Order: sequence, then C-alpha cells, then structure tokens
Amino acid sequence: MRLKFFFNLLTSQEKRVLKELLYFDGDYPEFLARRLNIPLSEIKNCLNILLTFGLVERDPKAQDYFVVKEELRSRLKNLLEKDGV
Repeated sequence: MRLKFFFNLLTSQEKRVLKELLYFDGDYPEFLARRLNIPLSEIKNCLNILLTFGLVERDPKAQDYFVVKEELRSRLKNLLEKDGV
C-alpha cells in the first residue's frame, strides 16, 4: 500500500530513472544522465527523491552507485508496466 502511494507521487522523469535502474540493475548518475539525455543535476534530484521514498539505495561498496531495493524490484516492475512507463 505504501509503495503504491509513493509510486503515484513520482513524476514521469523520476519513473524513467527508476525504470533505467531496474533495467540495468543499478547505475551511476553520470551514466543515467547521458543515456536519458537529462541534465546531471536533475538526475541527482530524482535519485534523492527515490532515496527519500525508500525505493532505491546506495551500493555500500560504491556510494555513488544506485540500485533499486531488491525486495521492491518485482512490485515496481509491475507498477511501471501498469503505468505505461
């Protein structure tokens, strides 16, 4: 229930970033910015929001590497598919 609430608060850009993180099993902000053609500052803002909502986490070995929380992966994939992202 809480997951769907936070998911519905996300912008389309934040959902695109989330989808990329799911597809690539995590990534660095610089690579996300380049691939999605979104300014790095906006990517970092999206990642901060995703972190705040508890949807992603930083990799403990590389603090600037972001991954979707393992326990949320399948539920988020379903929500993204239903949302058409």
